[in-house]
Amino acid sequence: MTVSEKQQKRRKEIAMAVREIMQKTNFNNITVDDICNATGIAKGTFYHYFSSKDSLLNEITYPIDDFFSNFEDELTKELDFNEAINQYAENYATYVTTSGVEMCNTVILAMINTSNKRFISHDRTAINLLYRIISNGQERGEVTTEFSAKQICDMFVVVLRGYILNWYACGGNYDLVEAITTHLRLFASAFCLDKNGEKTPGAKG
Repeated sequence: MTVSEKQQKRRKEIAMAVREIMQKTNFNNITVDDICNATGIAKGTFYHYFSSKDSLLNEITYPIDDFFSNFEDELTKELDFNEAINQYAENYATYVTTSGVEMCNTVILAMINTSNKRFISHDRTAINLLYRIISNGQERGEVTTEFSAKQICDMFVVVLRGYILNWYACGGNYDLVEAITTHLRLFASAFCLDKNGEKTPGAKG
């Protein structure tokens, strides 16, 4: 393992420890001292890996990309567009629900940080996978080409992130998996084509 790989591994270990703290404490209320105590590291070591507590935000939210990397082949090679979108939506909602309301707060904080370009990058696994599902659907004639795959992907991302915000604002008091899978299925129908290349009945407009 190279020095860079060891550093990245240690960064992830620290981030995972903070995720554990966040099960009980809002990220805003966690101090660097709390992080150091939970991970057994000195402050100097913390600042060796992170320039500030806020710089942890990126690392803390990375696991969703690791999570989705487990489903790449299934969602891009084995399923048609509707099946893949349904599965993607269910996996996404399950991940958010399992991560908890406080993690939603952290993700929102990271998203509204204008210096953080990671959330608009299509290179991330979670977003790139969604893009490939849509692109594959277009190539198979299952999805309209009225919009580019990137445009459709961006629309889906906005809907999904809207649910993160709403679920957090509601204190996580409704079934996010059911809500997202139902909504995404309806939303996806607006882009679906039938075997004749026409929009499906519920998608005409």
